Amino acid sequence: MKKNSIAAVIFLLTAVAFLSYAVPATAKKSSEKIFSGRIIYITDNYVELKKGKTEVIVHFTDNTKYISMGRKHVTKNFLNVCQYVEAYYTDGIKKFLNKIIVKKESDCIK
Repeated sequence: MKKNSIAAVIFLLTAVAFLSYAVPATAKKSSEKIFSGRIIYITDNYVELKKGKTEVIVHFTDNTKYISMGRKHVTKNFLNVCQYVEAYYTDGIKKFLNKIIVKKESDCIK
């Protein structure tokens, strides 16, 4: 009887130790970050933003939300070079754009 109790305790401690290492490694979530800057380049797949010396490329997804200065939902075609935007993205191997809000219209000379 005592051997069964000791075996059960050892099994439970082993299971808890295994799960404490295995779960965080597989369930690691990417965190959402925010970058404010100017659009310097746009393609069908991504937008490149710059603020000071820092440049960030964020990739569009099917779930990306585009919001104008008036807080209206718009399409990707609304984005233009030189607009000042606030980009909410998920950081990982690639940066995926969750939401982009236009804060200031383009002031580039055309």
